[in-house]
Amino acid sequence: GMKNVYSAQAKKIEKDLNKPTYLTVDKEFKELLVSLNSTVMAIEDLDRYYHALDKAIMQYHAMKIEEINKILKELWQNTYKGSDIDSIELRADSEGA
Repeated sequence: GMKNVYSAQAKKIEKDLNKPTYLTVDKEFKELLVSLNSTVMAIEDLDRYYHALDKAIMQYHAMKIEEINKILKELWQNTYKGSDIDSIELRADSEGA
């Protein structure tokens, strides 16, 4: 009884698995897995590059502000003759502050 039912189901499933649709499933899965892993790695790389570039831009910006402030201080001291303001400077707070 039940053995014949299970045997028939097994044969039907085996026949279905031999259809062209299922023959390349393993290959397609491996290809999609490689594609997924490559995409994840690319996203991680882009995230690292983004943070590195952001840090470099912030350092460059801070360096340029420092250079501008040196020039401002010198020009201020050479041109402003009042005694109420010693110097002026450019300030930029970081976005997260």
